[in-house]
Amino acid sequence: MFVEFFIRRPVFATVCALLIILAGAAVIPTLPIAQFPDLAPPRVGVSSFYIGASAQTVESAVTIPLEQQINGAEGMKYITSTSGNDGSSNITATFDLNRDPDLATVDIQNRVNTAQARLPSAVKAIGITTVKTSQNFVFGAAVISDNNKYNTLFMSNYLDVFVRDSLKRIPGVADVIIFGERKYSMRLWLDPVRMAGRGLTAPDVVNALAEQNAGRPGKECHRNKHGHENQRSGDDGASNLGGGCCRCFAGVVFALSDMALNVFNDDDSVVHNQSGGECDPEQRQRIDGETE
Repeated sequence: MFVEFFIRRPVFATVCALLIILAGAAVIPTLPIAQFPDLAPPRVGVSSFYIGASAQTVESAVTIPLEQQINGAEGMKYITSTSGNDGSSNITATFDLNRDPDLATVDIQNRVNTAQARLPSAVKAIGITTVKTSQNFVFGAAVISDNNKYNTLFMSNYLDVFVRDSLKRIPGVADVIIFGERKYSMRLWLDPVRMAGRGLTAPDVVNALAEQNAGRPGKECHRNKHGHENQRSGDDGASNLGGGCCRCFAGVVFALSDMALNVFNDDDSVVHNQSGGECDPEQRQRIDGETE
């Protein structure tokens, strides 16, 4: 009966339909905007490096102290961690869906700062990174060099310097990972016999390198309250590093080349070998040939 009323009066039905359409269009700006709910829980990642340490050492000295401090954060559901033989420590804290990612990151960062007093000095010197992270990969790309013009070390360094930061600035990108990343570095094989003859220890060499690896062009010895030290620029390169002073007292200069077996650039060294590891047979043969 109700439907028959509008069927017999088509003009009236058309006017009512137009009024409903106009009323709906008028209230559209006042309607709330529906959004898709967050399906993936927010995650916060904490990464650090303990150079030269094994996975077991990283687990006991870095990962466990951080986990103990991070555990119990507000809204945290569970925590996962990995410790690698390359000295890396990665901890991921997963939170409830209603937990704000920014507030969760600040909370984790404060807890990491509290735990730093229990961490080795080598870890604190490199730094601990706390960022929002995601387990989902959005994009993956392979970088190659035509005709093998550039090696993997050069390409890895190029991506780290010119590409990684640009990709991180893209909205929605949490992190950029370079798989198999390599960095320029130098390795010194010290001769314990020569060092003992000069009254030096490995920490003396490390401290001398840290003091002389300055970012300025000065290269001559100058006197201070500790004796003499040779201030070297970080741009000198591996070929000139052997001339650095390790100790200079009473006019006698002990150069690094007097007690080091060799100085290697990463291009001519073992790839991704952790500090304190064994060199490969070819490298060992070169060293033995130079010290005979």
